[in-house]
Amino acid sequence: MTDLVLEVAWWAQAQGRYKGMMTSRQRVAAAFSFEEVDRVPVWCHVVGLSRRTLGVSYSEYAQSAEVAARCQLAWNDLIGDDFVDAYFDVAVEAAGFGQRMIYPQDEAAFTDASDYLIKNPDDYHKLEKFDVHTAPRVSEVLRMAEILANEVGEKRVVLSTPLEPFVTLGLMRGVSELLMDCVRNPNDVRAGLETVTDMSIEYVRALVNAGVSVIQFAHDYGNRAMMGPKMWLDLAGDCLRRLQSAVQETGAKLVHHNCDKVPYVDEAFDDIGHLDATMIWSLPASCTSWSEFKATYGNRATVFGCLEPVHFGTELSYEQAKVEALDQLRTFAPGGGFILSTACEFPANGSMHNAKAMVDACRDYEPA
Repeated sequence: MTDLVLEVAWWAQAQGRYKGMMTSRQRVAAAFSFEEVDRVPVWCHVVGLSRRTLGVSYSEYAQSAEVAARCQLAWNDLIGDDFVDAYFDVAVEAAGFGQRMIYPQDEAAFTDASDYLIKNPDDYHKLEKFDVHTAPRVSEVLRMAEILANEVGEKRVVLSTPLEPFVTLGLMRGVSELLMDCVRNPNDVRAGLETVTDMSIEYVRALVNAGVSVIQFAHDYGNRAMMGPKMWLDLAGDCLRRLQSAVQETGAKLVHHNCDKVPYVDEAFDDIGHLDATMIWSLPASCTSWSEFKATYGNRATVFGCLEPVHFGTELSYEQAKVEALDQLRTFAPGGGFILSTACEFPANGSMHNAKAMVDACRDYEPA
């Protein structure tokens, strides 16, 4: 698939004739390249909330490529942000390995904690690779990506969120047991991480072949709430380096995502490798303000976010949400390299009006 950055050159040449008519793909490509945009691109980061546009249950959304794709397209038509998301929930890869799933009607699917696939440290070594094109749920997300790319891929950006290996292991072992294994049985954990990473690389390549041009990786274990940076890098560092190199080889843009407090941003940049964008809603230990964060990291990668999703999506009025979005634009938009978004999934029970406030803020924002 054509690299998004190549579209910036077209826009630069055509700018005089097509002023104010950038497609979402061109707008996002410009943001990744710190080039001029007609307006700041925006992603509402909506997954489960999109089902309300067609009135389907979460269970239906989480098990059908066609239903989920139609919800994403209907949301995009209604709200007008720049991305569509080929994604169900965090448990897609775990289901591919054979983990038993539960599908509630009104919340995201999750793995069955009464029947984890990894029941003891020896089971990390028993994980078997699967075919991404036939595996349960994984193949449906690939089909969802193809639908979205075929329908709107020439104008909109198709994004997807494969999970970092630690997240998938935790969904098949249980977070507390996995963390204990990291201390007591680290070599067993490493074996599991390697297998999951191999499958994640195959999944990423298949997603890009299906039409995805932006990959978002969640470093959910790379923060102070889960483990120290030394343990995180010692156990998962090589796997994440392999995974992120594989993304870079596909030509897709790579977004580093961490939705927990005190994310390891320096480690993500300096010890793991290539990143095109960073997405967080809580400041790293190295910064005391968003202005400082932009000054420190905003010239190293595009900033993607950084609205706190639950607060923004459920606790504010439309007017208050728009004010917060405009505040972020004033902080991050000058100089380019910014995409406005909540820095994790918009709450599935959140306000659609507040999601629209992000889009309206980007359209109303005027640089000082």
